[in-house]
Amino acid sequence: MKAMSSLNTAKNLMQVMRELSLDDIREEAERPPRILVLAATLEDADAIGQNLTGEYRSPYVTSLRLDTSVDRVDAYDAVILFDPEAQPGSKNLIDSISRKHPDVVVVPFLSLDPADDLAARAVRTRILNRQPTKAPSFGRHMPAFVPAAIKSVIDDTAAANAQFAALANLPSVVPIFGTLASVSADFLVLTKNQLLLVYKVAAIHGRDLHDKAAILREMAPVAGAWFFWRTLAREATTLLPMASGTVPKVAIAYSGTVAIGRAADYFYRFDEKPSKELLKSFYKTGMESLKKREFHFRNPKTVDTTFRVYDDRIPEKSDNTDQP
Repeated sequence: MKAMSSLNTAKNLMQVMRELSLDDIREEAERPPRILVLAATLEDADAIGQNLTGEYRSPYVTSLRLDTSVDRVDAYDAVILFDPEAQPGSKNLIDSISRKHPDVVVVPFLSLDPADDLAARAVRTRILNRQPTKAPSFGRHMPAFVPAAIKSVIDDTAAANAQFAALANLPSVVPIFGTLASVSADFLVLTKNQLLLVYKVAAIHGRDLHDKAAILREMAPVAGAWFFWRTLAREATTLLPMASGTVPKVAIAYSGTVAIGRAADYFYRFDEKPSKELLKSFYKTGMESLKKREFHFRNPKTVDTTFRVYDDRIPEKSDNTDQP
């Protein structure tokens, strides 16, 4: 009976993979992003653009002087303003653009040095925090955005799965309370989101998004990753207090999704599947990230998403530690 249930679950997973709608993600990922950089001089604007994108005079960046009139601000995804002197006019410009064009992210470059890497990382993070659906596009077209884009898609999907776990209360997702074969629809929702996450990671790393067959083959290990959830469930009961029956289930959904995202990132960077030991370390990293942060509910149906913190440092291939 258990073998038959497992077979049915596998068939359901394959059906989910075949039915995934990837067109919207592909179209958004292939659409070139547009950034406008405003600075006192064109030299400073060009330097900011190079720092943000990793390319000198990137085709996706327009550099203008602060005193230049911009006719089509809405043609850009983000506007970066560099004004080390913090003139009142710059603050007014930020407020004006934000008010007139709420869909455009306006971010000040908070440094005296256009080459400041920390300030550039902060800008990239703020842009993608505001526009997480555009993370595949930014990461795919601009090399320096890759870490922030990977961070954004993992954070966004992990939080969505954690919230779903809290709302659905996934009655059978923890194996000690029931078998994984009985998870059915709730589990399939989580897996679908994880498969879409893998596709977004592939997009960020420049893979051919029109070769759906190849992408689905690469997604197949994700569909089989549910075998690791038994171990993860046991770890959840030891790493997190049993304050609520929902908490371990939310932790499993969150940490499992973080692990899948990191495994996909590893695969597309190195063209090599992570080892079982490394995959387990990815799970542990997700669990530890929850353990180190306050994890609570604002109310019984709303997860506090302030725990969505994922270090955007990229580990080296030889790094088998628990660090992200």
